[in-house]
Formats: sequence, structure tokens, C-alpha cells
Amino acid sequence: MFDNEKDAFKEWLIHEKKLSLKVSGDHLCRCKRLNNGIIEPIHLAVSSSERYVIALKKIKQYAVNESKTKQQQYNLTCSLIASLKKYCEFKNPEKIEEYPNGYSVSI
Repeated sequence: MFDNEKDAFKEWLIHEKKLSLKVSGDHLCRCKRLNNGIIEPIHLAVSSSERYVIALKKIKQYAVNESKTKQQQYNLTCSLIASLKKYCEFKNPEKIEEYPNGYSVSI
């Protein structure tokens, strides 16, 4: 499902969120990374606030496992959560306020 929406998501980031081509590409890359094994298919992870919380926990655990320092862990967590949130807003703009802040969820 995500593969079919990549172009639309990138265009949305550029035109609606006013992000540069580079930053839009970075978010797209991170979402691909999330979709390819870190979390369940990304479109399902943003389909409800409950699944979103599960995805946040998986991202945080992934960052713990992949990082050597606390700073690397923090940077990886922040960048992945920011991209997931952008995708969530793309898919569910009317519900984005109902979804929890990534920092309020612990593993």
C-alpha cells in the first residue's frame, strides 16, 4: 500500500507542508525504512491511535537496539517519529490531534 502512495506523500510534503525536495525525500526514506521491517505496514500503523502507540514503542526499541550512544538513540528516535507523524497527518489529517505525542510513550 505504501509503495502506491510514495509519490502522493512526497508531493503532499512539498506542496502542503512546504518542505524542500531534500527534506521531503528524507521523510520518504524514513517512512520506507519504517515500512520495511521496523513497524507493521506503515498504513496500518497510522490507522488508529492504538496502533500508532505500538509503532512508537517499536521505533523506540529499534533506536535502543541500533544506537551506540544516547545521542544517537535520541536522534534516530526523533527523526523516525517525525516522519511517522508526517505520514499519519497525510493519511488522517482530521485525526492527527487525537494521536499521542511520541515523547509521551515509553517502551
